[in-house]
Amino acid sequence: MAGKLRIGVIGLGAIGNIHLNAYQACADQAEIAAICDIDQGKLEEVGNRIKVKNRFTDYKEMLKTDLDAVLVCVWNNLHKEMAINGVKAGKHVFLEKPWP
Repeated sequence: MAGKLRIGVIGLGAIGNIHLNAYQACADQAEIAAICDIDQGKLEEVGNRIKVKNRFTDYKEMLKTDLDAVLVCVWNNLHKEMAINGVKAGKHVFLEKPWP
């Protein structure tokens, strides 16, 4: 693969922010290209802090964008649907925890 991996992060709570920090530490290989959270205030705060312009409150809309992979960092009960939709959208999917 040429260029950086384009990553989208779904869920900007504590776990999501840990992953955001980790990916910023390897910015020469990967970039946070999009973020998603249902909390508009959190979305704006994190987006401004890490300087990401592609911001979504609907993860399905984010999956339509040019991403290589998505990180699912939300409550376990939401993992299955998000992971399946991510794979169907042709993205690599990382789940923070396995779904039940």
